[in-house]
Amino acid sequence: MSTALSDAKAVCLRYIEIMTNGSIEDFEAIVHPDAVNRQAKNEPLACRGRGPAAYYATALWVRDSFADLHWEIHDVIAEGDLVALHCTMSGR
Repeated sequence: MSTALSDAKAVCLRYIEIMTNGSIEDFEAIVHPDAVNRQAKNEPLACRGRGPAAYYATALWVRDSFADLHWEIHDVIAEGDLVALHCTMSGR
């Protein structure tokens, strides 16, 4: 596997990790300033912006919604500039 694909997988896995317990600084380290969360249309308004702050708002919303938040990673696949993550999120 090329270093670029390995790095892309690592960023994807890091994102899942910081969704559970990361700070805004963690999101700033890996989320592009112009990134758009395409799932945010059904999330609170703060989640619908661009960049790290919007993704961090999503993380806070999910954390507040589910106690004992956890992701089980099943597969991570990278090809070209695309990374696909198959996981199961759980919480109470």
